[in-house]
Amino acid sequence: MATKEEEFKVRFAAIMADIGESGRKDSETMLMMGSLASTMIDSVERKSWKQFKSKLTEGQYSEALTGLQNGGNAAHREGKTKTAYVAQALGASLVASKQHDKDIKEWVKTLDDLIERAITVYRTVPTHRRPV
Repeated sequence: MATKEEEFKVRFAAIMADIGESGRKDSETMLMMGSLASTMIDSVERKSWKQFKSKLTEGQYSEALTGLQNGGNAAHREGKTKTAYVAQALGASLVASKQHDKDIKEWVKTLDDLIERAITVYRTVPTHRRPV
């Protein structure tokens, strides 16, 4: 029987493969990722996604993860697949940061770099062109 860590590694590998194949090519999804990540880091007055994750208390971590899970599940039920995808990717980034597996540590660096780029792009897009 697989451990939770092993199960997460399989899911995280699938997320990373999907992002590599199509996720980063979808500008709407990347803007949505930048929007949600930007909102999250602004809510605790941080400057970057990496700083946001490194400065979270256990309570803030749990709250952020629960919010992403609940929001992602609701989006999935409503057929909002891009929103669910973004919530899943951001949640995976949070969880991956707590793992000790060397592959996961490398993958999360790649994902976090993508999230940082998505935030930067989102913040440079004129307000009237941002996703709602």
